[in-house]
Amino acid sequence: MMATGLGKTYLAGFFSKNFQKVLFIAHREEILYQAKESFKKIMPERRFGIYNGKIKEINVDAIFASIYTLSMKTHLEQFRPDEFDLIIIDEFHHAAADMYQRVLNYFKPNFLLGITATPDPNDNKDVYAICDGNVAFWLDFLDAIERKWLAPFKYYGVYDDTDNSQITWLGNRYDEEELLQVQMKEELAQKILHSWEERKQTRTISFCSSIRQANYLSRFFNLKGYRTVSLHSQQVDISRSQAIAQSKSDLNNWSAVLRLVYGKKSFLFTGDAEVRSEKDMINSKQALKADVLKLGHHGAKTSTSAAFLKAVKPTYAVVSVGKGNRYGHPTSTVLNRLKAQKIKTYRTDQSGHIIFTTNGSKISVKTVK
Repeated sequence: MMATGLGKTYLAGFFSKNFQKVLFIAHREEILYQAKESFKKIMPERRFGIYNGKIKEINVDAIFASIYTLSMKTHLEQFRPDEFDLIIIDEFHHAAADMYQRVLNYFKPNFLLGITATPDPNDNKDVYAICDGNVAFWLDFLDAIERKWLAPFKYYGVYDDTDNSQITWLGNRYDEEELLQVQMKEELAQKILHSWEERKQTRTISFCSSIRQANYLSRFFNLKGYRTVSLHSQQVDISRSQAIAQSKSDLNNWSAVLRLVYGKKSFLFTGDAEVRSEKDMINSKQALKADVLKLGHHGAKTSTSAAFLKAVKPTYAVVSVGKGNRYGHPTSTVLNRLKAQKIKTYRTDQSGHIIFTTNGSKISVKTVK
């Protein structure tokens, strides 16, 4: 038992080096492929295969199988009961469920290894009995934080006046429809948004109690001008890996944008925001008009779209850029766009420091090299 993020899969991979034929079972396709890649790094000389609804790779040293496929009788019988020396069950807290039990009752491995971050299932079934109470290793998240293996965190409770006593309790959970009626209310979503805005730092991951709540909150945040995506088991628009890759490769579009207003004059600072972020700002219907616009991403062609300039209507534009930079910033495309709209443009590579001064009714500009 090890907390999430401590490397359970790699630990299982190193342990499997002691066995000839290995079966790794998981309930999510994504986990199968991730585990396969992890094992490959540990044992590049071995052969690995996937066994799920679409792929049946069996002539290999280690099989990574979907429990939903493998638990069917026709698929189980593709293998001998003693086929595998080692069987690894991911998310072992599910192992007492019927589909897992069918698999475990069929196979007779030399060693059964269960890995999980959550040893106690919410269905009150005893998973410890499956392995005769043998816990090889235990490291919970508090111990991991103390050892500085995981980052510390803080909990903030956000009060709402939901009366859960009015929601039907079904023995081990609330009635889903009744709970959703309470959760999917605009006033509650607004409280969540407000609390997030108070404490947000960089990127955020939000855990919801259902797919419908995740979709609802994602739409709500999007309508408020924030970029979010709802990820769940029924997702078709984007996979987890795509969302993660997008959030890492699209950091420019996560730039903080600041609009500063003093009297009748305003300034818009766009960081490295690109066209996608510009579209989000326009669609948010928030005030964008500014007398001075600091161009996004150093004047790159990926920023400062014609639509964005139309929305901002700046008198002055500022390009923060290094002299002779290897990226070719600012691009001629952007400069021509500014010239066509008769926007007075200042560049740090040409003018050095650019100082704007305003009393709220007039703006003056000074440059210092």
